[in-house]
Amino acid sequence: MGFKCAPQLLGLTRNDPPKGQKHRANGGAILGEFGEFEEDSTNRNTHSDTYNPELSYLNRYLEGGRNGYAVWDEMVDRANNFRVKVKGKSHGKEIKCERKLPENAVIGFAMIINPPEEVCKDWTDDEYLRFYSDSFDAMHKICPEIFRLDNIRMMVEHFDEGLPPHSEKDRHMHWGGDCIDENGKYCGNKIDSKLLTRINKEYPKLMRDRGWDVDDLEVTDWKKYNKKMVGRDDEGHILKDENGKKVLVDNPDYDPEYRKAQYVKRKSAGRSVNKYNEDKAVENVKGVYQEAESVLSQARNLNNEVEEKREVNDKRSEDLEAWSYSVEERDSEVAGKENRVQKVLQIEARIRETVSQMTGKHYDEDTDLETVFFDFNQKMQEVRSKEQALYDENMRLKNEANTIIGLSNKLRDIASEVEAIKAMRDIGRIQFEASEIRTRVNNNISGRFKVTREVMQKGETILANAAIKSKDDEDSYE
Repeated sequence: MGFKCAPQLLGLTRNDPPKGQKHRANGGAILGEFGEFEEDSTNRNTHSDTYNPELSYLNRYLEGGRNGYAVWDEMVDRANNFRVKVKGKSHGKEIKCERKLPENAVIGFAMIINPPEEVCKDWTDDEYLRFYSDSFDAMHKICPEIFRLDNIRMMVEHFDEGLPPHSEKDRHMHWGGDCIDENGKYCGNKIDSKLLTRINKEYPKLMRDRGWDVDDLEVTDWKKYNKKMVGRDDEGHILKDENGKKVLVDNPDYDPEYRKAQYVKRKSAGRSVNKYNEDKAVENVKGVYQEAESVLSQARNLNNEVEEKREVNDKRSEDLEAWSYSVEERDSEVAGKENRVQKVLQIEARIRETVSQMTGKHYDEDTDLETVFFDFNQKMQEVRSKEQALYDENMRLKNEANTIIGLSNKLRDIASEVEAIKAMRDIGRIQFEASEIRTRVNNNISGRFKVTREVMQKGETILANAAIKSKDDEDSYE
């Protein structure tokens, strides 16, 4: 199985390129970082986060010296003095005249080739130089107008930056130069997306032809990827609006599925390079993990530095006369380094103690940190599993709670209906009792009326008898 590698290319302009313009950069800023602040300086002019000035002495300036700004100034002077012969008209007559390069013209190139460290860690110096040479030769095959040896103005191999930082095995080559073809004409406009696509397609095969096991690279089919394209008329001329801007039209070859697939690939590639150390489910553990990694890195760096200083001190002890400082100063320096060793041991102890609190295991000073971090990662996996189980259990309980709430609502509705039925039954019972009372009252009134009528009848009879008797008595008296 081979490896993936391709040159990274930029077109250099005299000023900052317009915002949004791709594959362009300010040449002074780029070439300035190739070299050092001054000719006699050991510090390189760079803002890289992985820059290690202690390794800058290893850098090799193979062409153009150490001052990238001076090289760029010379390139700008050549471009400013260059004239293009053009034809024009004056007073109706055809004339020949000269014209300067446009201010935003690409006058130079910057290229870097950086083979992956895991592949080239065992390469010899000759193998590195052969890989660089073959790479530039392959680029010459792809675009002979630009990548010519005559165009190279600065060539630097850096050893003092890269990932992991402070690694002497991380080395890469920079080229910087003019964009002038063999006829002496500037050709920087050839650096565009089409050229970069050609590089991705052709560079791996050209390197394989030279004996390097370089894998093919993923190349985007822009005809399928772009939604819009520059419009052209029937004769193939570019369409422009009233302001002189290119008119964009719908791309008939646009494939939304292809665009989506390419987007997913790029996102996936980005995550594989810049993957997260932890996710949100273990965010409370993430801080400890990152701190432990940082401490471990510091400890390793300190160990490496101490070992290097010890080797230097061992050599110094063999010939004290070769050094300008006293034995007392050397011992003081060694003592300082020993203090740093003690600090390393303290940091390692902190790591073991922190991981021990998390895993419940005991680690003595003889336990190597690789084992400690293996246990730590195992514990993290357990935490993730438990949190996932808790999450699943919470979801189950939530679903059951929703079911219970639904049943409770149904029971509440049934209870309301029962209360309504009970109320209706109480009303019927009250109406029945009222009817009975009404019947008893009516019966009582009827009985009393009957008695009254009988008494009245008896009274009438008595009155009638009394009247008859009174009449009889009157008749007797007469």
